[in-house]
Amino acid sequence: MTRGNLRDSARRAPLILVIGAALALAGCGSGDSPPTTSVIALKSPDIAANGVTKPGVTCGYGPMWLDFKWSKPPDETKELALYFARFKYVNGKHGRKPYLTYADLFSGVKPSLRELPANEVPEGASWSYIGKSCPEQRSGQVLIAQIFALDRAAAPRQMERPLATRLAEEALAEPDPHEGPRPAGDLTRDALAVGRLSALDGPPHR
Repeated sequence: MTRGNLRDSARRAPLILVIGAALALAGCGSGDSPPTTSVIALKSPDIAANGVTKPGVTCGYGPMWLDFKWSKPPDETKELALYFARFKYVNGKHGRKPYLTYADLFSGVKPSLRELPANEVPEGASWSYIGKSCPEQRSGQVLIAQIFALDRAAAPRQMERPLATRLAEEALAEPDPHEGPRPAGDLTRDALAVGRLSALDGPPHR
């Protein structure tokens, strides 16, 4: 499924699950053909076939409250980074755009790791986040998860709103057209491979 399909899916319910979407990066102002990363198959058993979180999934008990599993990254990978966010659409100056209510990032994740249970921080990883993990109104918000295979280890990466928003825009292929072309975000630009999935958050389950 293409990023355009992902964008369209995020605008209707139920949201179709997108696994390991291929990523074409925008060039940084040059006329060269944009490079393409490899794909990591990212999935979650907590998301039903219709793309909605399963009954029993709760939020607010840890940083990333879905189970995640993924395929082997490229051999050159020195570090994995995991991004998880929720957003809702709001009316902006130039039309509807995604607004992130929560986003967090694990960096320094070991390349040998292949799965992450819900609400756990990977051993040796750093964790940074913005927003409130479990808002009062969950139903209808969209969840995005991304995994990045990086060819160099870096200092702990900080999740800040500009980076969180940029990553969401790239996943949805929805940069603001009034801002003009922009280079890829930090994680996307440095990635050897990327995996993505999205889901619609169902009503709160008690």
